[in-house]
Amino acid sequence: MFIGTITADRLNVRSGYGTNHFVTGTLTNGAKVEVVESQNGWYKIKYNGTYGYIYGQFVSKSDNGISSSNKIGTVNATTLNVRSGYGSNYSKIGTLSNGAKVEIVESQNGWHKIKYNGTYGYVSGDFIKVG
Repeated sequence: MFIGTITADRLNVRSGYGTNHFVTGTLTNGAKVEVVESQNGWYKIKYNGTYGYIYGQFVSKSDNGISSSNKIGTVNATTLNVRSGYGSNYSKIGTLSNGAKVEIVESQNGWHKIKYNGTYGYVSGDFIKVG
């Protein structure tokens, strides 16, 4: 359906539509999600290689969720470190889970600059499938 951006500081991902379902994970502000279905104000999203469910009030959709000049990448690793600069020698500022969608701002030397938690982070291109 569309790519959305999480607008809450922390948003629970659930095992089904509604708060009566188990929490299977969390997403943080600025995270990109691929919404595949909508029902009663809830979104079904691709999450960690399967599906999860989030409350739609905390997801923004603008155009198709990305800037027209930027590409979308998908994390292809169990856990991918997000760093403060281009390269593994920079400090880790967070992690992304397998299947997470990222907006790639630019690329250099095998690394991608991505939008991350309202700012920017850097990830190894070895673990991002672009397109």
